[in-house]
Amino acid sequence: MATRELRENEYLWDGLIYCAICKQPKQVDIQIPDSLKGVLKNSTDGINDCPCKCEIEAAAEEKRLKAIEEKRQIYVPVKKHRGFRFSVDDGQTPKTKLICERYVEKFFEMKKNGMGLLFYGDVGTGKTFYEYCIANELIDKGYSVKSTSLIKIIHEAQKFEGDFDEKMDKYLDNDLLIIDDIGTERDTGFANEYVYKFIDLCYSSDIPILASTNTTLDLMQGEINGEKETVNKRIYDRLLEKCYPVKLNKVKRRVENGSGNRKKMEEILGI
Repeated sequence: MATRELRENEYLWDGLIYCAICKQPKQVDIQIPDSLKGVLKNSTDGINDCPCKCEIEAAAEEKRLKAIEEKRQIYVPVKKHRGFRFSVDDGQTPKTKLICERYVEKFFEMKKNGMGLLFYGDVGTGKTFYEYCIANELIDKGYSVKSTSLIKIIHEAQKFEGDFDEKMDKYLDNDLLIIDDIGTERDTGFANEYVYKFIDLCYSSDIPILASTNTTLDLMQGEINGEKETVNKRIYDRLLEKCYPVKLNKVKRRVENGSGNRKKMEEILGI
């Protein structure tokens, strides 16, 4: 007879409990001499539980997933961004989603060539969402991800101007780099110099970049009414050498979310 109640995916055969999935015994019948009975307190009935193949694999998988989540908290410091997944996409930009899913699928080759994506479009259209959908999928696959902004890079340049290149290794020694909101940094000679220097370091290191900006492609390419615009052009030229431009359409997700939240609050408040 079994020495405990049967759990899910278990069955009893010949007095021992078996796993219903791998069909391996989860108990072993130990022949204990009469002289030792009572001495071995936990084995007086002669039957001990032991892990089956499924339990061993499940424990290993649980350990692996725990390690991934611990790394995700480091790689993606903003808690909200950890929940950005293709599975919760609202379906309003199917082409963008397809490009992002294909990028994840082909990331080994993209990484080998240092190729990334540059998301551009209006504020609130989902650029950050798709960046972190990709990031979370790649973290699941064991890749390392680092995120920053050019405003932060400029601040670090002011602190570590003398050894700037060395201090940037923490960004470059990863499988993927995310740079949010390009174009919101200060437009000064010092800022432009070190932004370009950082982007050039990324280029030289062949690290794939996911970048986002509210700037139009015409402005990035420096063409306004047929004239060349030189400010920041070198920076965007460097990015566009390795990053495929992905335009986000005019779906204002942030506006829609705000409207939905207001309606929900009105229902709760009864107004």
